[in-house]
Amino acid sequence: MAKKKPTDFKKNKRKLGTARGLKKKSVTHTPLTFKSKVLQMPDQTVSSNKGEMLTVRRLSLAELFGQLNHYREATRKDALVGLLDLVTRHPDIINHHLSEICEKSIEKLIDVKLVRTALLTFMTKLFSIADEASMNSFRSLFIVYISSALTHTSNAVHIDAIRLLNLWIKFFPDSISEECDTLIPKYLDL
Repeated sequence: MAKKKPTDFKKNKRKLGTARGLKKKSVTHTPLTFKSKVLQMPDQTVSSNKGEMLTVRRLSLAELFGQLNHYREATRKDALVGLLDLVTRHPDIINHHLSEICEKSIEKLIDVKLVRTALLTFMTKLFSIADEASMNSFRSLFIVYISSALTHTSNAVHIDAIRLLNLWIKFFPDSISEECDTLIPKYLDL
């Protein structure tokens, strides 16, 4: 008789008539059953806002700041309209967040026409509510952005920069007189 060679793998022969459900579980079987339970959080309801100031569209100041840097110009315009709404509904927000509001919104002076128009509307409301002493600390920031807009290649940006400068002069005439040496040469170069 011939000697049988040892086989590497043993092949199990299937028997006819055995049900599939009666197979043995494989060694690598992972149970895929799970149970779910309901998680109830009574403190996080839609109606409670924890004292946070919100717009009509239920957006907070931080969310509006995030939208100011959005790639869509309509979203940036909506963020400025939201800031206008927030300042109108909660004027005391200016006392706590004026620096953030000024820094984030003035950047939009060199944006597209739609956003610049919303910025000028917002700045009109902001200047009417804020006092000159608090806005005077942001004078140099505004002058830098206005000067930059006056040297922009687009004539529409020049016009909107002059409109913002006119708003500043209208609401805070005493504080702008110190910056005439910076602004007049740029204004004459137009």
